Amino acid sequence: MKVRSWLFNAHVRWFLQSEGWGRIWTRHNSMASAGNPATILLVDDDEAIRGFTRRILIQQGFHVIEASDGAEALEVASVYAQPIDLLLTDVIMPKVNGLLLAQQLLQERPAVRVLYMSGYVEKSLLVAKHPESILLQKPFTPQTLIAAVRQVFASEEQP
Repeated sequence: MKVRSWLFNAHVRWFLQSEGWGRIWTRHNSMASAGNPATILLVDDDEAIRGFTRRILIQQGFHVIEASDGAEALEVASVYAQPIDLLLTDVIMPKVNGLLLAQQLLQERPAVRVLYMSGYVEKSLLVAKHPESILLQKPFTPQTLIAAVRQVFASEEQP
């Protein structure tokens, strides 16, 4: 199915799962190496923030898989056969919070990079418990989002 709007033009594929979740939004990724788009698992319980963030990421050329909470994200990741390059997750969510989600996902997919976002958590508190963490403070601009994503990918490339 081809989706068209003034904000983005993307191909949509659906996982054929009984629940019907696991949307993948696809477009060529200008930041990926060797022509393979990077895949981002976007997790936020606020649908408006997910939509805003998804559109920005798609415009930058990423594959975006989305989930509305940590529990759903773990289910989506378990059936997604391709690599997931980045987990972009809210910290405070119902069911499974972003920190626990990252911990569990990294056990199954150790190569996944993690970028946290929050409007409530102070960066100093997160970094005190997880020194390697990068936190994107909400609200954010498209430029701030892309800069944070690039920072995460760049930090993994350095020795």
